[in-house]
This record gives sequence, C-alpha cells and structure tokens, in this order.
Amino acid sequence: MTFLAIGDDAQGNSFLKELDDGLVGAGAQFDIVASKTFPQVQSLGMKKALVDAIKNK
Repeated sequence: MTFLAIGDDAQGNSFLKELDDGLVGAGAQFDIVASKTFPQVQSLGMKKALVDAIKNK
C-alpha cells in the first residue's frame, strides 16, 4: 500500500512517515506501507509516482 503526499503539511508528513517506518516496531507482522513525500511526487511527476506505487517501487 503506497500513500502519495499531496501538499506539504508537517503533521501529515509525520503521520505518513510513521505508517511507512513505524508499524513493524509497533507490532505489525509485515511492513506493507510505503509513502512518497510531496517533493518526491513532484520530482517524479504524478504519472510516474502512480506507476511506481502500482509496481511497489
């Protein structure tokens, strides 16, 4: 599951980082979440960011 940030909200970025990096440490069995920050989405472009999310890159 990949979350793409749209906008640059500090609280939203923190929440996505916790989902991406903190679930296993909190007891989840698998790391199934990835996220891309808004600057990453902007750099890649929306089309490539969505394709990468589908391919799980």
